[in-house]
Amino acid sequence: MTEKWTDEEGAFHVGPDKGWDLGAWRQPGIYGGGHATVQVWRYHDGAVLIGMTACANLKPSQARQLARVLVEAADKADGESMKD
Repeated sequence: MTEKWTDEEGAFHVGPDKGWDLGAWRQPGIYGGGHATVQVWRYHDGAVLIGMTACANLKPSQARQLARVLVEAADKADGESMKD
């Protein structure tokens, strides 16, 4: 199983589909009824990509949490080998 790349509170899921071995972090129920998702995955050409969606009215603490997760996603992407 793939190791989580963030320890931030929220749901972490590693999808079964090829290329999604690096996983997705989700934070549902953000203030205002929104949500945020940050994904790190390996594309078919070996590139490691980061995806992010957010639909929310964020409190400052929640904006900082999302920013931390994005930084951790970037660190994970930078640390992945493109050779595999």
